[in-house]
Amino acid sequence: MDAAGATLVVAGDLHTERTTLYGILLQSDDGGKSWTEPWKRMRAAALEQVQMLDFAYGWVGGEIIEPLPKDPFLLLTTDGGKTWRHQPLFEDSRFASLSQFWFDSRTSGKLVLDHPQGGAHKHEIYETNTGGENWEINQVTDKPVNLKGPRPREAATWRVRAEASSKTYRLERRGSASWEPVASFLIHVTDCK
Repeated sequence: MDAAGATLVVAGDLHTERTTLYGILLQSDDGGKSWTEPWKRMRAAALEQVQMLDFAYGWVGGEIIEPLPKDPFLLLTTDGGKTWRHQPLFEDSRFASLSQFWFDSRTSGKLVLDHPQGGAHKHEIYETNTGGENWEINQVTDKPVNLKGPRPREAATWRVRAEASSKTYRLERRGSASWEPVASFLIHVTDCK
């Protein structure tokens, strides 16, 4: 989840106990009072990281996850989330997961792809100077990589959590001493026919 002013963007997954059904993108332009889905739900996809750089530019990272993580991509916006565009990282299909990304500016960013190989993992670092349109490989390593820039989870100022008793999701903002509720909402999954 990330925010730019009153615009809140949440990415996540709808799943059963055994499988992920859809990757879902939610957006609020009024500080969490009302929500829309600005991008169609993506079957068997994971949407896991959001960065809103400013009031116009933002990215959401994901990949297809069945049968194995493959075909990593970004959803990009240049108009504050009014419209989003799907941008595959590669023209050909690849087994890899997008573990992290970070943009320092509207054009300059880095990302890390993880490739499982036997019992080990290979990590590839890519760079862009085109806002995520094109990527060039910078480094390949067997050691885990942490990009400089992304906030650690413990420094997050917003969070979304499931509340079992009401079967809703709660949007909370970190206060001076604890998490303070901002909004609560349901996600309509589907109608049975």
